[in-house]
Amino acid sequence: MDSRPTRIAVAPPCVPVWGWPVAVRIEESGILVSRIHVRAEKVDAFSQWSDRFGIPFIMLSRDKASASRQRLDALHELAHVLLHRKVTQEYLNNRTTYKILEKHADQFASFMLLPERDFLDELYAPTLDGMLSLKERWGVSVSAMIMRCKSLDILDDLSAKRLWMITHGADGAKVNHLTVKWK
Repeated sequence: MDSRPTRIAVAPPCVPVWGWPVAVRIEESGILVSRIHVRAEKVDAFSQWSDRFGIPFIMLSRDKASASRQRLDALHELAHVLLHRKVTQEYLNNRTTYKILEKHADQFASFMLLPERDFLDELYAPTLDGMLSLKERWGVSVSAMIMRCKSLDILDDLSAKRLWMITHGADGAKVNHLTVKWK
């Protein structure tokens, strides 16, 4: 899956997502983006096409205040809008197919947040220190970088698992998001 044409349309080339307002750029393309209190632990965001108005909308949870998480969620939902519009309810109800669609959306968001060439040019080592040094510049969590490195085959499963365990405390709580509020 090549996200470069989409990334060029919604972000300046070679600029980390941190430097551009994701929701604004998505809205400029004709997609309504809003933030609501979902009050559901497992729902970070959702998207849908409005039959009445003929436009898509993306709803982001206000319950997740991390700016890096909000960008990831917005781009994940953008993937569903762009790639999965014609997916039937039957496919969504199928656990296997649903997981594949979610993986597509995760990959798309990852490609948009961390474009391969630019990210790899700056990552001096696929280690916690290497990722922490880029966290603020790229405006993404270490978890997002781990997943991106894994998708690029820079990290094998065991190395990714080790880094994942380090970035999630002993109790499994995520500790690696930037603590910048959504703008």
